[in-house]
Amino acid sequence: MRRMAWQLAMISLAALVAACSSSQNTAQNCTSPEVSCSFTCVDISSDSKNCGSCGAECDAGVACHQGICGCPGSQTYCDGSCFDLSSDQHNCGACGVACDAGQVCSNGSCAETCAHGYSACPADAPEFCAQLDIDPNNCGGCGVVCDGGTLCSEGACEPPRDLRRLGYVSPATMARLV
Repeated sequence: MRRMAWQLAMISLAALVAACSSSQNTAQNCTSPEVSCSFTCVDISSDSKNCGSCGAECDAGVACHQGICGCPGSQTYCDGSCFDLSSDQHNCGACGVACDAGQVCSNGSCAETCAHGYSACPADAPEFCAQLDIDPNNCGGCGVVCDGGTLCSEGACEPPRDLRRLGYVSPATMARLV
């Protein structure tokens, strides 16, 4: 009787293992942009243990951005996030270096005013310096964000040049022309 119970248990275990291995969690069971990695859905564009592909782990303290270990562009990884050390009020020039009240982070140094060509944002309580003529997050003014694939050009959100060559005129440009 014990032998039969043991055989039944082993057969059940074998069936369970076979079922699991034949019905592995596949990418089609995950919701985009996630993919299946070891029976778990993960976003390989931002998961530091599966960065760019399953099992590709970033070094300790390094973030995964767009499937690549590290920060985008000229940003630096500080305490779990990426920052632009040239303009971040709380990580100015180096991680953890905060500017005093009334100062802005300009070109990686805490200063009373912004460098030439930059404007203090927000104007009423400056925290950072921005190039309002080209910064897509501060286009023409602090906090004015270009969206929908537009770029900041001369302080206005504009479509990429390829669209302008085809005759597209943005509402901002149209308003300036009228």
